Amino acid sequence: MFEIEERYEDALESFEHAILAAPDNADTHEHAGRMMAKLERHEEAIVLLQRSIEIEDTSRRQIELGGSFAKLDQWSDSETAFGQAIKLGASGVDIRYALAVTMANQQKCAEAETILEDILRQIPNRALAKQLIANLQHRPSAVVALDE
Repeated sequence: MFEIEERYEDALESFEHAILAAPDNADTHEHAGRMMAKLERHEEAIVLLQRSIEIEDTSRRQIELGGSFAKLDQWSDSETAFGQAIKLGASGVDIRYALAVTMANQQKCAEAETILEDILRQIPNRALAKQLIANLQHRPSAVVALDE
């Protein structure tokens, strides 16, 4: 309920208590990590998310981890996490777009364009993919944010 009410500090405190009570519960680490990310405390979020992944690796946890790495401009680690999420079954346009962004930010423009072109074959009107391809062609060294 705290998260729904955007009371992230209260939610985090609850999850921290849950971690103390059940230190090997992947879900509590994941939820606490997500609250840390919402509070822009990405270094701490990464630690919690990595622990949740040690306990049980899921695509959702890898996506959360990749997002926190991206917020810290740790593009290689973000790429690894998003790639693992895809290996674990995440196949949506958003995760593939996120992977393309991480590659673009590492100057892996050809790989990023390949992913984006695949997205556009599926969804021809996907504006973000079109925009990122145009940016790569005109300003290949520009840093791209995930939420653009």
